Amino acid sequence: MSVPASQEAVLSTVELLEAIFLQLPLQDLLVNAQRVNRMWNVEIKTSATLQQKLFFQAWPENRTGESERNSLLEAVFPPWFGGIELIGVSKPRRRRNYYGSFEDMKWTADAESRKAVLRKDASWRRMFPMQPPPRYLDVTKYCHGQMGDWTVCGEAHFPYGLRMAVLYDLAEEEVSTPITSFSITWHDRDSEKFEEDREKLRETIGVVLHYTMQCCVDGWDERVTQSEGYEQVKINLKEKTGHKHRSIFDDDHPFS
Repeated sequence: MSVPASQEAVLSTVELLEAIFLQLPLQDLLVNAQRVNRMWNVEIKTSATLQQKLFFQAWPENRTGESERNSLLEAVFPPWFGGIELIGVSKPRRRRNYYGSFEDMKWTADAESRKAVLRKDASWRRMFPMQPPPRYLDVTKYCHGQMGDWTVCGEAHFPYGLRMAVLYDLAEEEVSTPITSFSITWHDRDSEKFEEDREKLRETIGVVLHYTMQCCVDGWDERVTQSEGYEQVKINLKEKTGHKHRSIFDDDHPFS
């Protein structure tokens, strides 16, 4: 069946085609539309506007408006995008995710799905978890052992934006040690308590780790959720003493 000339003209005009693509759900834009033909594939991969919609490129710095979470990543990796939980009558705290939380992700249920998600060139690894992309990663690790408790913390700067690969690899590696949990703090949920850090807070994602040291406990025998593209996240963690390193995500934060 031939395509009407007017329809063919629309589908061959880059500006009109881009306008149509912008209305598509992310999943269709990322996968289905790029499989139609070479022209569509090239247009989606070379259009800055479409790459921003897909969270591969950062929004322009002069763009205004509310921040936007990556709904594709949120559906595939819910532990990283979870909210807070209420513990009795005390203040709310971040939801802690242990290694068992990985089993709650649908794609971990069978080997074929795991292989697809964990392959080295999986597109999610290059995505920003939100727009505008965070540029700072604040890590705080609370450790508990028989000899007492201590805290280490550190920060990493990503001038071109923090991608999901970093968040995933860091958390997955940490919780491979038993009795370790992670939680994520998103700036769009934080209190106005830290007015002095407001500007930086907008560009920061916090990772909070809780680790309980045990005798004769090794890591899991097999890390079935480790990505083939895994890269060690190198952050210089230093023991926290006094107020030398005051994390904006400390336990006195309302979402601790």
